[in-house]
This record gives sequence, structure tokens and C-alpha cells, in this order.
Amino acid sequence: FGDEYRVELKSDSVTHDLFLSDFRSSLSETKNLKNFVTENQLQTWGKSSLTPTIQACVTSNSDAFVTLDINGIELDAAVEYEAFQKSDARYQKLIDCYYANNTIQNVLFVAASSSIIKKMMEIEREKIGDDEPKFNYCLSKNALKSETLKFFDLNNGVIRLSTNKVMV
Repeated sequence: FGDEYRVELKSDSVTHDLFLSDFRSSLSETKNLKNFVTENQLQTWGKSSLTPTIQACVTSNSDAFVTLDINGIELDAAVEYEAFQKSDARYQKLIDCYYANNTIQNVLFVAASSSIIKKMMEIEREKIGDDEPKFNYCLSKNALKSETLKFFDLNNGVIRLSTNKVMV
């Protein structure tokens, strides 16, 4: 009674999980990664031990959660990775989910193709108009480069993570 049990989840996509592992390594090389919580950790740890933002990532079924140090300021973000093109309805549902959640303010969205990012950006723009975007985009091939990782948003904002320092 009151005890929480940890259960390991079986992965549906080994390739997806391997990319996220490589992405974690790439973020670690920037020296700005303070915390990385995997999808398995999100879905199996007891909710009582999680911060509100991490709990929101559990509810949103995020692929991961990160805390980055950007010039001394902590940036918490959900992580989403899309390896294959999906339906517009699937992307609409993903965007609606994160915009309905006021606790998650940033999403690092990594995709295998520019067409996925383009579609997500179109749907996000329709959703928010000129409001502040939550999603920051990066191609997967660029997300694994150790010299500089760049995430960009709808308003041309850029998050740069480099092996030396972070610039926004």
C-alpha cells in the first residue's frame, strides 16, 4: 500500500532508442547537459519522485527530458524524435498535446528529414500564429555533430550548443 514498483518497458523500435542514446552522447559532449531522462525512465519511475516538468513529460509521453545549462540558466525541455514521416493528424495531435500542457515550455524536436520538420513547423504556425513557439527543430544528422548543435524555432530563434559554451 503506497509502494511504487518500477517496471522495465520493452522497446518497440530499437533504431529509435539507439538514435536517442547517440543524441544523449552528443548532448553530453557539449558540456551543457545537466540531466537527461530516457523514455524508459519517464514511464517506469514512480511519479512521486519526479519534478512537475518531468511529470508533464510522462503525461505527454515524451521520448526524453533534458535540462541544459544555457549561460547559467537552466532550460528544461521535452525531447521528441521522428525517424519517419507520419500523418498530418499525428503531428497535429503532438503539437496540441504540448501546447495544452502549460508546464512544458520547450520541446527539442529532432527529425530524420527536412520534410518532417517543414510539416511540423506549418502545423505549429497554424496553431500559434505569432505567439512564442515551444518547439525547437534540428535534423537528426545535425543533432549528432559534436562541434555545434543548433536548434531553431519558427521565429528564427536559435539554441546553439557547442563544446565550448552555449549561446542563445
